[in-house]
Amino acid sequence: MARKKANPPFNLEWMENALRDAGLQAGDKVFVHSSLRDIASFRQLAKLPNTGMDIILQAFDNILTPDGLMALPTFTSTFVDPGVGPTGKVWDKTETPSRVGSITDFAWRQPGFFRSDHPTHPVAARGKGAEEFVTGHRYDDDSTFGKTTPWGKLFQQDFKLLFVGTWFNTCTAVHLAEDWLDLPYMAPAVQALIKGEDGNPREVTVTGSPWGNRDFYKKTGSKVADRLWLQDRDLFRMVTHGRCVLLMTSFRDLVSTIIDYHYDEPLLLLNDPAHEQFAARYADATIEVMKNRTKDDWRKGLA
Repeated sequence: MARKKANPPFNLEWMENALRDAGLQAGDKVFVHSSLRDIASFRQLAKLPNTGMDIILQAFDNILTPDGLMALPTFTSTFVDPGVGPTGKVWDKTETPSRVGSITDFAWRQPGFFRSDHPTHPVAARGKGAEEFVTGHRYDDDSTFGKTTPWGKLFQQDFKLLFVGTWFNTCTAVHLAEDWLDLPYMAPAVQALIKGEDGNPREVTVTGSPWGNRDFYKKTGSKVADRLWLQDRDLFRMVTHGRCVLLMTSFRDLVSTIIDYHYDEPLLLLNDPAHEQFAARYADATIEVMKNRTKDDWRKGLA
C-alpha cells in the first residue's frame, strides 16, 4: 500500500514562499481573503501559538516591507433584522469580532492595525498609510461600498486581491459592482446597532448593504466565476503550496470586468429567477436599470 504523502511543514519560510509564488512583492498594496483551515493541516496549526496566525501575518509583513499595505475584511453581526444579515452584536470598532474567518478576527487586534468605523462591513489595514486608508467609512459617510470608502480606495489605488486558501465565493469586490451600478437588490436602507455615547446600543441606518442570496456565493459553478475562468482567465495567477491554493488578481481589473459583464448579462450575480423568490423579485428591475446605463456612468465620482 502506498504511503500517504505528508503535508509540507508549515512555518514562516513556507508561508513566505507561498506568498512570493502567488506574486506578492515588496511595497505592494494587497487585500486578502483567507481561510486558516485551508492553509495548513489542523494537526500542524494546533501545535503553534495562535494556531500559526502570527506566522501568517509576519510572512506578509516580511514580504511587503514597511512600504507595503495589507488590508482585510472584518465584517460583523450587527444587523437588526436577521432577514438582512447576521445579528447579535453591537458595533464598537475596538471590540466587535469579525465574523469572516479566524485570521481576520486575529489580525485587526494586532499592533499596527487600523480598523474602519463601519458597523457591518469594516476593513482593517496595517502598513504604509493604513490609518488614512480606513478613514471615511462610517455608516453616515457614504454607502457601504461607496467610492469614497476604503472599498473605493481598493479600486482607485489598484490593490492586488489575494485569496489564500479560499475561493471566489468570498469575493467582496463583487458588491462594488452591484453598488456602483445602482442595482436594485442592494438594500437602500437597513438598520444596524452601534454603541452609543452613553454605552447603550442604538440603531443607525446603513445604505447599500448586500442582502439576499447570490449565485456567486456558490463554491463551484457560479455564473460569474465560470465566465471569468473561461473568458478572462488571464486576470488571475494561481499557485498551490501543499494543501493551500492561492489566487491573485487586480482589484481594479476584476471589478471593472464584472461591471462590464452586466451590460450583456444583467442577472449575472443572481440565481435563476424562475427558481428563487429573491431573484424573481428583482430581475425585471435589474434588467431595466442596465438598459438605461452607459458603460461610463459607473465611473462618475472616481476621479
